[in-house]
Amino acid sequence: LGLALLLVNPVATQAAPPRADAGPDRDMMAGGYITLQGRAKDPDGDLTIGWRWELDAWGDGNPPSIAGAATPNPIFTAESPGLYVVTLVVSNGVESSEPDFAIITVADNQQPVAVAEADQTTGPAPLTVNFNGIESTEPDFQPLTYSWDFGDGHAGEGPRVTHQYSIPGIYLVTLLATDDHGAVD
Repeated sequence: LGLALLLVNPVATQAAPPRADAGPDRDMMAGGYITLQGRAKDPDGDLTIGWRWELDAWGDGNPPSIAGAATPNPIFTAESPGLYVVTLVVSNGVESSEPDFAIITVADNQQPVAVAEADQTTGPAPLTVNFNGIESTEPDFQPLTYSWDFGDGHAGEGPRVTHQYSIPGIYLVTLLATDDHGAVD
């Protein structure tokens, strides 16, 4: 009977650094904010223990800010329009990732365009008129609120309204379309 003693040493492996993902490129309005969407992956399965967001470039005007830059999902704010580049680096406590970038495009708020329509414009009193402002547009695709002045001391709210004119006369009806950022037409 022969015996052999074997000693098998583990193969030395090189640890792989974590990978940062700064999330998708984003669009926003000047004066607003967005939540950045950082992620981290570590091929070795180590926990991500460090997050570092930085501003790499920004346009003219006031510099933007990142509140909570040491968290996965900080708040980015910018007062001025332009292109902004944010960088994310993550760490597992031993190694840091290569930086990953996201571009944030900040645009000025554009004024909506109010379009008022009436199903009828003449008739005997009492005249009931259905008004429609649904064709109003907002170039930034922000939601609109609708305020109607019926020209007779009464007012209404909403994209579609109905009003009855009891007294004969000529009335100037006004529609104000307002976006979420306060721009009005």
